[in-house]
Amino acid sequence: MSRWLIWLPLMAAISMSCTGAMADTLTPADAIQRTAHGSVAFGTYSFVVRSVGAARGEVYLNSEEDYRSPRNLSAEVSPGASRDLKAAHGDDLAAFFVGKTVWVRGDARRVPIDVVAGGMPIGKGYYQHDIAVTDVSQISLTPPD
Repeated sequence: MSRWLIWLPLMAAISMSCTGAMADTLTPADAIQRTAHGSVAFGTYSFVVRSVGAARGEVYLNSEEDYRSPRNLSAEVSPGASRDLKAAHGDDLAAFFVGKTVWVRGDARRVPIDVVAGGMPIGKGYYQHDIAVTDVSQISLTPPD
């Protein structure tokens, strides 16, 4: 019995020391789970960029090749922050980011998307998940300390 009293605290200490800073890093699945009921979930999210999109001056770094995938988490980069990203990494952000792991700090949220036909919603919709990025300092190519 006394061996267990020593062993359990020792294992807990080893477990905590091995997790380090990565224990605070969340995944796209964490973002989707934490926002399932419409709440906002602040954190640092890490994912491999599988595709990059652009619309209305914004750039989207996506965790899935298909941004419509229910498993996708997008870093929605504002037009101002997009200009800063291009200044730092070149105009072809897809060529730079695809295949790289990013850490994005911010509020993950669930966004309802209406499917529209003929200018009218047809009652079929789905949710996308994103993190609003307004400053390039929210995106890192190295793990947080």
